Order: sequence, then C-alpha cells, then structure tokens
Amino acid sequence: MNVQRRQTILVAVMLGMMLLAAGWSTARMLGHRQDARYAAEDLQRCQQLADQIKQHQSKDAVASTGDDAALQEQKLAQRVNEAATKANLTGPWQQGIEHRREVRIEDSPYMRKPAVLITRGLTLYQLSMLLHHLTYESPYTAEQLQLRTPPGEETGNRWDADVTLTYLIYSPQTSGRDE
Repeated sequence: MNVQRRQTILVAVMLGMMLLAAGWSTARMLGHRQDARYAAEDLQRCQQLADQIKQHQSKDAVASTGDDAALQEQKLAQRVNEAATKANLTGPWQQGIEHRREVRIEDSPYMRKPAVLITRGLTLYQLSMLLHHLTYESPYTAEQLQLRTPPGEETGNRWDADVTLTYLIYSPQTSGRDE
C-alpha cells in the first residue's frame, strides 16, 4: 500500500470518527436541551404551587395543633354569626354546633375537624346564602347536608338542616423513636 493511499484511508477514518463524535455530541446536546425545557416547566409549576401555598397560608385556612380547640370552636361560632348577619337571618334558626373528633387524612400531616351546624326553619335560599357566606374564602368546607321537613309542617318551603362543616388542622405525626 502506498503512502498516499494510507494517508487517505487514515483521513477518511478520522473524518468518520469526527462525524460520529459530532453526531453523538449533537444527540446528547438535544437530549439535555429537552431535559432543560422539562426542568424549566417543572420550575414554573413549582413556583405556581408555592404562590398558591402562600395565598392559602395568608387566608388562615389551616389551623395548627398549637391552636387551642376552644379558640377554634369560638372562631367557627363567630364565622357562623357573621355569615348569618350577611344572609339576613333572624329568629331562632340556629339550634347549635356539635363539634366532632378530628380524623387524620391518610398518612398526611393533616387532620380534618368536623362540626355539625344544626339549623331549623330556613328556606333553601336562606340556607344556601348562609353556606355561601360561611364557606366562601374561608377555611370551612360544607361536606355534608341533611335536610328534613320541620315537624308538623306538611307543605311549605321551610327546612331543618344539619350541615357538616370541616376545616384542616396541621398536625405532623410524631415518630415512636426517642431522638
């Protein structure tokens, strides 16, 4: 084999290797570019979630375990009274609030605290206005509604209702280990 032919083969092999390396580098760069796009989208979504968390924290939507239970019950009663005023409710419509035991939400650090608001003799419009004012931009959620006709009333538009309201309590589980 002559020298010129050998040099041509070596140059061709080197060019082939350079093209292969350039192709591999380009493919890897494009993969990293796509990963960077995904990371930017994830970052944007995380920032949106962080903003939502800050908004919810500023609304006092979650009680903490350090909060006194009596204080939370008082806050609920105050919120019910404010909602009743906004809904223009008068008379003996409220029969009481029965507070129930909180329940842990699966394996999360949150507990759901229910309370049953007992109302008597409200129209559906009055009840819906009360619930709207009670739960709109509030930590309380109406989870269950039981309607009954008042005793002795055969026809009419008045209802007795038991409304189960809930709110969240932040209560991380403690481990059984001593640290």
